[in-house]
Amino acid sequence: MKSVKSEFVVASSKHNTPITLDINYADGALNRSLILFCHGFKGFKDWGHFNLMADYFVEQGFCVVKMNFSHNGTTPDHLIDFVDLEAFGKNNFSIELNDIDDVLTFLETDASLPEEIKTHSKLFILGHSKGGATSIVKFLDDERFDAAATLASVVYITQRYSNDEVGIWKKEGVVYIYNGRTDQQMPLYYQLAEDVIANMERLNIDERLKTNNRPLFMLHGKADETVSCKEAESQEGKPFVNVKLYDDVNHVFGSGHPTNDIQLPVDYLQACKDIAEFYKAV
Repeated sequence: MKSVKSEFVVASSKHNTPITLDINYADGALNRSLILFCHGFKGFKDWGHFNLMADYFVEQGFCVVKMNFSHNGTTPDHLIDFVDLEAFGKNNFSIELNDIDDVLTFLETDASLPEEIKTHSKLFILGHSKGGATSIVKFLDDERFDAAATLASVVYITQRYSNDEVGIWKKEGVVYIYNGRTDQQMPLYYQLAEDVIANMERLNIDERLKTNNRPLFMLHGKADETVSCKEAESQEGKPFVNVKLYDDVNHVFGSGHPTNDIQLPVDYLQACKDIAEFYKAV
């Protein structure tokens, strides 16, 4: 195999906050399919085994772009630390969907990108957890994507909070989510709820998948402690949707952060193998 390359780039966004990207490809390999990867809630492009995942897909013949959402709380100078909690608190689905669009525009127009990226033959999207939900919505919005896959994805975006919880959130203006890994209280401003309310139809994945006409592969662990596997399971039988459930697999498919592993965990590797096979068949 030709040498694998990874380039770090910074793209601009509609929201005046930078989007940081890793572009992974095999030197000299043209006309390969490109996978855009979206991290989840309290995540980032370098979390856990995401870099090893990208290496695996490159070895399988894909180009991979891993992105940090512009409001995920990291910055170009602090890629694995949540140093901008104000941006984190102001994040919402509309911003993330705009970020993906900005990344696609960057990939289509930036003259400095390697030919291996600019000449991709097919375009895929892959997301984990909340990033899976964002990925599905963007996939349904944008016919440039040939197929989508998700790991432990949220499905029911519009049903995650009760009316009482939303009422308290509106009154207080902010709720705080504790991050046990970093020992941070991370704010979520009420504007997130307002964004969901304003975009109920667009964010209704369950309803929109009834008329989907492109392939979607949803992978989920039955031992997921964060997002119930029932969210993926409920989509079985929808047009062009394939669901695979894994016994005794958790929300992160055996991954964790930080890690010094040089190989993917067994469960994560199996998921990547299944995704690669799915994309290759499209």
